[in-house]
Amino acid sequence: MSSGSRRVSASFTFFINIVLIISTVVSFAVLIFLSFENLKNRYINEVVAITEIHSNGTANSINFMLKSTGISTEDNDYTETVFTVMNTQNGASGCNLFLIDSDTKEIVHVTKYSPETFLLDEGFLKTNIGALKDGYSEGLISGNSILAISCSSVENMNYYLVAAKCQSNELMIEEFKSIILYPWFIAVVLSIVLCLFFIRLSTRPIREMSRVINKVAVGDYSVRVSKKFTNDNEFANDSLSSDLSDMARTINYMIDILENQEHDRNIFISSVAHDIRTPLTSINGFVTAMIDGIIPEEMYVKYFDMIKHEVERIRTLVNSMTEASSLSHVEASSMEVFSFRDMVNDIVDGLEPQLNSKYILVVKGYDDADSFDAYGDAHLLSRVLYNIVSNAIKFTPNGGKIKISAYRDNKAGKLRISVEDSGPGVPEDKRARVFESFYKLDSSRKQEGFGLGLYICKQILVGHGQSIYLDESDSLGGASFRFTFALPREEIARGKQ
Repeated sequence: MSSGSRRVSASFTFFINIVLIISTVVSFAVLIFLSFENLKNRYINEVVAITEIHSNGTANSINFMLKSTGISTEDNDYTETVFTVMNTQNGASGCNLFLIDSDTKEIVHVTKYSPETFLLDEGFLKTNIGALKDGYSEGLISGNSILAISCSSVENMNYYLVAAKCQSNELMIEEFKSIILYPWFIAVVLSIVLCLFFIRLSTRPIREMSRVINKVAVGDYSVRVSKKFTNDNEFANDSLSSDLSDMARTINYMIDILENQEHDRNIFISSVAHDIRTPLTSINGFVTAMIDGIIPEEMYVKYFDMIKHEVERIRTLVNSMTEASSLSHVEASSMEVFSFRDMVNDIVDGLEPQLNSKYILVVKGYDDADSFDAYGDAHLLSRVLYNIVSNAIKFTPNGGKIKISAYRDNKAGKLRISVEDSGPGVPEDKRARVFESFYKLDSSRKQEGFGLGLYICKQILVGHGQSIYLDESDSLGGASFRFTFALPREEIARGKQ
């Protein structure tokens, strides 16, 4: 079980690490792709802009030369003037210039600025020659080069002037590496390192809690989650989340309960063993003496009564242990409306001998409501009140006082009850524990009972959907048990009107 828990914890941590790393890499990959596309488009646009400038400039220069020289397109030598202008512009353009017949789309004349890239420019032009029109431009990356063409019509002539340029993309690649790729790689590595660091930081409390739970699973109740994971205000708190801090505190609280219950269980087993062993020893001694003839027959009745008394003690013990686990389930058929005042009077009358023996005064206090009816299993709820009043009698000194109070809370649909005494009270750090099974304030056998009385009270009230807690009595100075019974449904309905 412990090994399995560790595998689950490790697998979960590994899964979180992988997901975050992949998410980080994918995010950066998308960013680098977009950055590269943006850089590529910028370089292509720059080369296209160069071809646009020189195609327009050369076409305008041709038109200006023809006008300034007075040469008409009807003259036979006008093409020589055009070719001369193209050859002149070629040196300053940085582009290969093509003169294209606008009707046939045939190349009429070429001036090569860059013979080594001419074939690429010519191939790119022939691919796009069908789309040529005034103002047309195109650019792309092919292999290791940026190819671009721009087309401008020559005024008063049936020709297009096309500027084509092939530029190596090495400069773009170098810029991409130095400005985008290398910083991206460094950022990815740092992000992954930071992700791993924060994942490890955020999973530290989980690993710590897993370690503690594994220890508890094998019976080690001495371990606790470290304080730096349970204290929200501590500087060293690495949990990064108040929810994890709450979880860590809850685990420590559960371990406290388990450790206390284990301690109480050992004391309970020891107490039960003693309480069972004593009557069994007596019964065995009486029966052995009868068999051996040590006890005469005329004394049998007396010793049979003693044996019966010891058997009753064992039966009471067994009943107390077995019924405690079933009292939280209340049968619907046993629910009824009953008078709380009558219940209090019956219990106080039944406990009169114990009260008189210690000269204890019982004071009853109710609000001014006419009806003090409650709803539930009257027999079980009577046991709750009986156990609590009996407990108060046990700890109230001679001549002390017990106060039983109640008032109706129509809004909540509850009858709120308190039983206070003038005894020594219960230390604040032990008040929640008195409702645990087998717990006794005094673990010695001087305190009678098995530590189940108040636990049974809580189970019965939980079965009725009610609550109970222990506080200090403001008026009497001792313990104050505060609990609730449900009001009858029709009274709740009247109270809401």
